Formats: sequence, C-alpha cells, structure tokens
Amino acid sequence: MGFQPFIDEEFPHVDTEVPRIPHNIHQMWIRHDNNTETDMEVPQQFEEYMRTFPKWNPNWKYYFWTHLTSRKLLEQRHPELLTFYDNAPYAVQKSDLMRYVVVYEFGGLYADLDTRCLRSLDIVTTKYACIVLPEPFEDGVIWENTPYRIPNGVFLCRAKHPFLEQILRNISGIKIVGDSAVLIGPLFFTRQYRQYNNISDKDMHRVAISGETSSPYFYKGELPETHQNAIYIPNTRYFLDTPHPWHRRKLSKMCANPSNSTGIIKRMCIVYAIRGFDRKPSEFTFLEHGYTFSFNRSINWSKRKHISVNKVQSHVQTFNET
Repeated sequence: MGFQPFIDEEFPHVDTEVPRIPHNIHQMWIRHDNNTETDMEVPQQFEEYMRTFPKWNPNWKYYFWTHLTSRKLLEQRHPELLTFYDNAPYAVQKSDLMRYVVVYEFGGLYADLDTRCLRSLDIVTTKYACIVLPEPFEDGVIWENTPYRIPNGVFLCRAKHPFLEQILRNISGIKIVGDSAVLIGPLFFTRQYRQYNNISDKDMHRVAISGETSSPYFYKGELPETHQNAIYIPNTRYFLDTPHPWHRRKLSKMCANPSNSTGIIKRMCIVYAIRGFDRKPSEFTFLEHGYTFSFNRSINWSKRKHISVNKVQSHVQTFNET
C-alpha cells in the first residue's frame, strides 16, 4: 500500500458564486538587509514563476509584501508580533511569520516566488475553508521518517481561520535570544497542524482510508473536511508532486532492496516503483515547485540581477492602511 489513492480526476469542488477562500494571491520578498529603497524588487530568476499567476488567474487580486509593508501591517494589526519580527536574525524567519499573518488577515493563497501556476485556481476555493499541501511522501519519509510533512511554501485559507490564529498565538510566545535560528517553517507548520487536530505521536502513523475522498491515507483529526474550521489535505497529484531534487540518489539507494526496510520505507518504495522520481504534471495539476532554494542564507541575493515587481505584475496591491 502506498500513501494515497492513485487518481486522475478533477479536484473536488462545488458550484458556487461565492468562494470559501477569497481570490487573493499573496507573495513576498523580504530582503536580508531590510533595505526599503529597493523594496519592490525581486531577483529576476523568479519572474517566470510570478507571471504564471496573473496568466491563469486574471481576476484574482495580487498582493506583494515587503519589509516595509510587513512591518506596517504588524504595527497596525499584530503589535504583539513586532518583537519576534524585529529580533528575527534571518529574512526567512520574517517571511515565515508574515505568510501566516497575511493569509490570516486577508485570506487567499500564499505561494513562494518559485511556485509555478499551471491552470486556474478558481475551483480550488469552492469546497474547503483551508487547504494545506503535503510534500511528496518520499520527502516526509527521508526528512523526518514520518508518513507526511507539510511545507509552508504554499497554502490557502479563509481569513481569520483558527488554525492560523493558533500559529500566530504560539509564535507570539517565542523569544529570540541573540542570533538563534528559531525555525517556524515546514517542521513547525507540520507540528502546528498536528496540534490543531489533536494528532498524537501514535496517530501520526495511523492509516485512515476512505472511499469518499482522494485525500492521503493518514489520520487528519475528527473535523469533517468541509467544516468551516477544518483543514483539507489534497492528493499530491494536484500540487507539489515531485520529490525534492536532493533526494534522487538517496531514494534510489533506499529502494534498491526494500525488503530489508521498515514498513514506512517499504510503503515509500512502492510509490517510487510505480511512479518513479520525475513526474510530469497532469491536466489536473495546479502548481509545481521550482526548488530555487530561496531560503538558503549562503546565497547572496543582493548580487543577483533584480526586476521591479510592477514590471512583472500589472495590478499590484500593497498595504497602505493607516
């Protein structure tokens, strides 16, 4: 048995004139040096990815967040998070915080700049109130020896969802001392998901199979997936379906003789044997990840060629509330 149904069908949706998740796209680039003079510029290598969102979603609002607008939003709506933001030694920590804040406040989709949109996202917003996307299961097994890991590079939620409220509340209690690298990224996001749904360590490996959903085979708590406070986990065929490129060689080695492996590795190798490593998007795939490693602090982004966001997106929304 693998980790989810093998499907080739449209994403679950309903006919509605009012989406459950508002049609807002949020992206951001917070510079390592907090320089506000070039706040609305991004490394040019992201241009191709960024252009795909208005191409397929021309009627969605596009919000771009910078150090300046992020701090202004915190000052006005979440002053309790300013200390964390100001003391966070790395831009990736500020960015991790702000993606939770902006989706909590406005609702919509957050996507890292190296995310490519392949088709309209309209139907994704019709049935569920919050959607978080699991990594390919090979990544969860290799990174954490668990059946799933939930990255924070792409997610969709309605505004004021209690899951995001919990995340912000927990971050507000974190104290950064000196240059400590407090991580509030994928591992933190996965733990917050488990906390929100009361998923114990034992439940983490619990198999839950239902013929009524194409969602993966792991226990997700007791809330019905269409409840206004629930979190839906989609099949990876719709989003983020290709394993991390760092795992190509290791996956091949681990699955060379899976009969001597643990149960979870055997399950992983079943998927690998059927699907291989390189997976082309299907006609039903919405997004794919470019793996540009924008979080890597060893990359000197200031030396890269930059482009104005306003040249990439024609109608950019920025936060100016006073």
